[in-house]
Amino acid sequence: VGPPPHINETEITIMAMEKQMRTLLDAYGVELPISLSDLGEKDIQLDFLVDGILAVGQSGIIARASKTLKTSLAVDLSMSLAFGLDFLGTYPVTKPRRVLMFTIESGEYMIKDTCLRVAKAKGVSREAWADQIHFHCDWAPTAGNSEHIEMLRMMIRDTQADVVILDPTYLMIDGDNMANIQKQGTELRSLADAVLAEGATPLLVDHIKLTSSNAKEYRPLELGDLSGAGKAAVFRQWVLVSRRERFVAGSDDHRLWMTTGGSHGFHSETALDINEARDLIGCRNWGVETIDAAEAAREVAEKKKEAAEAKKQETKERHVAELWEAYVKASPDG
Repeated sequence: VGPPPHINETEITIMAMEKQMRTLLDAYGVELPISLSDLGEKDIQLDFLVDGILAVGQSGIIARASKTLKTSLAVDLSMSLAFGLDFLGTYPVTKPRRVLMFTIESGEYMIKDTCLRVAKAKGVSREAWADQIHFHCDWAPTAGNSEHIEMLRMMIRDTQADVVILDPTYLMIDGDNMANIQKQGTELRSLADAVLAEGATPLLVDHIKLTSSNAKEYRPLELGDLSGAGKAAVFRQWVLVSRRERFVAGSDDHRLWMTTGGSHGFHSETALDINEARDLIGCRNWGVETIDAAEAAREVAEKKKEAAEAKKQETKERHVAELWEAYVKASPDG
């Protein structure tokens, strides 16, 4: 039976090619391009995990300078998301979400201790913990390993996670390709895309450059401080943490900067004062206070001015002492 008389062989060939192309697109899960008109009619809403800071469905990075409580802050974020409580006691969480966190530096003891301290600060009882958060403290996926990626996806499905936190990034990617933006980008995307494919939001925890002048001079971080190549291009939102003054050994106080932003158009800069003082029975606390960035900057400037004056006075006193000693040596009898 031949084709209908109103369809010629050329049209049959075009129809076959279109069918083949649609089959190929379906196999890769790729949709046809959308017209400007259809895009304008499409109902698209931006949903947030943490209002104005972290959006749903956008890959994010939490990067910090050395020893700035990165895992503790990630645990605070996890607990906040899981129970619908304000992140750091200040930033509203839109609704409770299920969280899966891979953290392979601290170990189960430290993670449990941090969870207990954060839960106490937020008023969450042990009975309420249930299964809103899952932790993996012994294993994390490697970006270039297809079996690891499939295991990651399986764990997301198994825990029904809405948010996946991967800590730390440097243990999940090839360190030999840190300067190669193409390879770094490909590895980072493989992790992020695996999480996104399961309908969850990926948040990767990372370090910054050891050479960062912002960190060395206790200033807020910028995207240029991220270690390795490609991260500023891959991640669509970020939380950057650094110290705003030198940490004093033996102190329980941490004074930090936190800079947030993303392609969703929201950006902020604030200061954090975190206190981990021990209570009467020796348990560490988790006390967090957020401070306006301008106020914190004035405080930093005032302290720098005081330090400069103190150094000036110290130099003056040293010069007076040296001058006096020179006169005494020149004239022993006075």
